[in-house]
Formats: sequence, C-alpha cells, structure tokens
Amino acid sequence: MINLIKRRVNKQDEFIKYTLISLFCTLIFFIIYVSLNYFTNGKYLIANGFAYFISFSVQFLLNQRLFKAKPDKHHMHFIQGIAFISVRLLGFPCDQFLLFVFVDKVHLSYLIGKLFDSLIMFIYNYLTNKFIVFKIK
Repeated sequence: MINLIKRRVNKQDEFIKYTLISLFCTLIFFIIYVSLNYFTNGKYLIANGFAYFISFSVQFLLNQRLFKAKPDKHHMHFIQGIAFISVRLLGFPCDQFLLFVFVDKVHLSYLIGKLFDSLIMFIYNYLTNKFIVFKIK
C-alpha cells in the first residue's frame, strides 16, 4: 500500500514539475511571441512560428532532466532529440491551426487565442514527451 502511494505521489510530482517547466517555457514563448508580433506589425502566425521553435529548444533540455531520460550514449541523445523535434514538428501545424481558429474565426485577441491554444498544446506535449520522446534512453 505504501509503495502504491509513493508511486502515485511521484507521478503527481512529475506532472507538477512538468507544469512548472511548461510555465517557464511559456513565459519565454510569450516574451518572444509578443515582441515578434510587434516587430512584424501583427503577423501573429510568423511570430508564433519563431517563438515556438525557440521555446521548445529550452523545453527539451529541461524535460530531459525531469523525465530522467538523458541517454548515456551520444547517438541515443541524438535519436531522442530527433524524436522530440519530430513530435514538435507534428504538433506545430495543430498549434498554428488552433491559433488561427481562435484569432480569426472566434475573434479572440492574439494573446487570449494563444493562451487557449497553449492549454490544448500543453496536453499534447506532456503526453508525447512522457510516452514517446523520453522513453528513448
């Protein structure tokens, strides 16, 4: 019974840490996103693309530690990186589409639209990181 409780707490602890890492990376993302949106005169999809790729690079390094998945062999680190990039590249069109729908179709501001988009993508990213990317060791 005690082992079951410990496993349950460890899983919740992992999710809480993942959430904190995601909030940190989201802060980085929003700073870049808002800045680039300003400098591109409201081209929010372009700003989203650049911010997406910069913030996910930081997130890869932090998630690798969280999921205790830093490979011992250099080539496995490379494969894990490729898996992370692949999952993010597959998620990027979904991210762009959701942002477009929230901003252009639902008529939310680009910041509120990105907030809703980020919440949906958070779930996608957690599940793909936990069950695909960081299973590679």
